[in-house]
Amino acid sequence: MKDLTGKKIAIIATDYFEESELIEPLTQLRDMGAEVVVAAPHDETIQALRHVDMGQEVSVDMTIAQLDPTEYDAVVIPGGVVNADHLRTDKDAQESSKIWWTAKNRWRLFVMDLGCWCRAGWSMATC
Repeated sequence: MKDLTGKKIAIIATDYFEESELIEPLTQLRDMGAEVVVAAPHDETIQALRHVDMGQEVSVDMTIAQLDPTEYDAVVIPGGVVNADHLRTDKDAQESSKIWWTAKNRWRLFVMDLGCWCRAGWSMATC
C-alpha cells in the first residue's frame, strides 16, 4: 500500500452521490495516511445513494466555498447522477474545478491530481 502521509486530498460531493464512489476512496486514502476532507455546497452531512436506495450520511468537513483548491494535492469527485448534475451547476464547485483544471492542464504544473468517477466528469466539462 502506498504511503500518502503528508498529502492533502479534497473530496467534493453533495447529496445523492453514489455511496461506494465516496466511501471507498475516503477509507482507502485515509488508510494510506492522507489527510482527506469532504467538501460540499452546504455544511453538516450529505446523503448517499446505493444506486436508487438511500445510503448512509457522510459528515461534511467544510463547504466548497471555504475550500482553497491550491492547498490540496488531489481532488476526488464521486459519481452519481444527482451529485454530478448539482455540482456542475454550483458556482463554488465550478470555480474550484476551474482552478484545478488550469493548474493541471493549461500550465502543466502537474501538482494536483483529479479523480472523477462515473458522471462526475460533468462538473469538469462545465468549466
